[in-house]
Amino acid sequence: MKHLPIGLVAAVIILAATEMPAQKKTGSPDIVVLSEAVGTRRLRGHILDYTGRGLKIMLPGGREQIIPTDQIVDVQLGEPSTAQVGAHLAIAAGQFEKALSIYYKLLNSGSETRTWVQREIRAEMVECQRALERYDQAAAGFIRLLKDDPKTPYFRSIPLVWLGGVPFAPKTLKDANMWLSSNQPSVRLLGASFLLTGPDRARATEELRRLRENPDAMLSNLATAQWLRTRILTAAPEDIELCQKVIKNLPAQLRSGPYYILGQLYVARQQYRQAAIALMHVPILFPKQQRLAAESLLTAGKSMGKSGLLDEAVRMYQEVISNYPKSIAAGEAKQRLRERVNQTKES
Repeated sequence: MKHLPIGLVAAVIILAATEMPAQKKTGSPDIVVLSEAVGTRRLRGHILDYTGRGLKIMLPGGREQIIPTDQIVDVQLGEPSTAQVGAHLAIAAGQFEKALSIYYKLLNSGSETRTWVQREIRAEMVECQRALERYDQAAAGFIRLLKDDPKTPYFRSIPLVWLGGVPFAPKTLKDANMWLSSNQPSVRLLGASFLLTGPDRARATEELRRLRENPDAMLSNLATAQWLRTRILTAAPEDIELCQKVIKNLPAQLRSGPYYILGQLYVARQQYRQAAIALMHVPILFPKQQRLAAESLLTAGKSMGKSGLLDEAVRMYQEVISNYPKSIAAGEAKQRLRERVNQTKES
């Protein structure tokens, strides 16, 4: 679960990327990974466009083919620029500020002219801003993606709020209220997510109720997961069942927040071992979502402690401190470790 170490080569690449965005190369074909009835297969060629309507690719023989989005597992640039490689290395190392700086310079340089690659970069910038808890910037970037392509294939980057205590500026809350009047359901979902724990909670909850009935299954399930935030303090068994169903029906990339909510619902029901199992999905599968991962690890540790698994709890606290040393959760983890040491000495 630790961030990837930055070796000398990686550090040089990141430094080069911050100094000058490299021109894109076109020697190697792009790769599209497609889902099959059994396993996957790779398709090579030159990607012409990629939107929520599908991916258009020119195959080696010159023939163009359009692939439905729901068949696409992954898209890989044949030869990404030095800037893109540097940004990816920075993200892998948890250096989101550095990655944003690289991406800003790359876009401003005009060296990347492919529209679909620009959209992919902007989606990754949204994820970096979300990791840095700059929700206002992340939301603005995501809404821009929706304006360019309402069915964006980068919906995974939507910066929904899953934790309490996010300090929104007054302007952000004002914008969120405006989003509730948008004709785009995804924007309304974003607005409701931002407003759910504030003075406009009732309006946000009502909007989530409406969005739960949306015919788009992905949107409906996310709205349900957000609505379950309101059920944490009074969780019932049916809330847990509903959250499990939501997770099962969501694409894997969108399950981080729902896993956290499921863990909290289990905690409310004092089902601590199940809580720890649910919560551990977040740091294992979504380590880039730093605060969510750190809080999940911390709560998993507390749940293990309440289950009598004291050694496992200690390991979770150590993981929080090691992997997310600057997080709020790390401070509490240190305190709990000190308490555990004192208890051991007294016994």
